Amino acid sequence: MNVCKGKVEAVDAAANTITVKEHKGMSMVLPITAETKIMKGEKAAAITDIMVGDMVHIRYEGEMAAPIVKMVKIEKPSMKKDKMEKKAAGKGEMKK
Repeated sequence: MNVCKGKVEAVDAAANTITVKEHKGMSMVLPITAETKIMKGEKAAAITDIMVGDMVHIRYEGEMAAPIVKMVKIEKPSMKKDKMEKKAAGKGEMKK
């Protein structure tokens, strides 16, 4: 089983795909099927629960060119990162 961790760049619920940019900078378009288990915390979720900007942990089989996605776990964004982004946004507003 292969693992991919990254940030969701796009969600296409009609086509049942998500696009994830992994930490190495490569983007992958991943198909979501009826067999794909989607989890948000400890609860089962659906593709519509996956949002652009979410951090996800994905387990898949096969090659990167044609992955068979077995599980998508939606992770909470890092609190440290959120605080840094808010702090940076606040500094930008002060300069005006």
